[in-house]
Amino acid sequence: MAKKDIEKALLGEEEPKTIEQQVEEAKEERERPPEIIEDFTQVPDGEKWSNKVVYKVYNVKQKTENFMAGKQAYSLKNNPNYVVKFYHYER
Repeated sequence: MAKKDIEKALLGEEEPKTIEQQVEEAKEERERPPEIIEDFTQVPDGEKWSNKVVYKVYNVKQKTENFMAGKQAYSLKNNPNYVVKFYHYER
């Protein structure tokens, strides 16, 4: 690096430019819709019961249907009063 480049970096003259670029990148990423996977076999093994996965949960006694995140559905999967089915995964 040249002496001028080091001085600019230490004085922080280049920093606002990089922060603005980071903000623009974050805006673009936020505006992009998430990729939705509806095939359970394509979900990574470590994320099958994470909060990125949505499950459809049926209550057999009350005959109701709810959508739950993976961690909530995991607690109900062995309960005989509930039927837990995979709905989708957001990447």
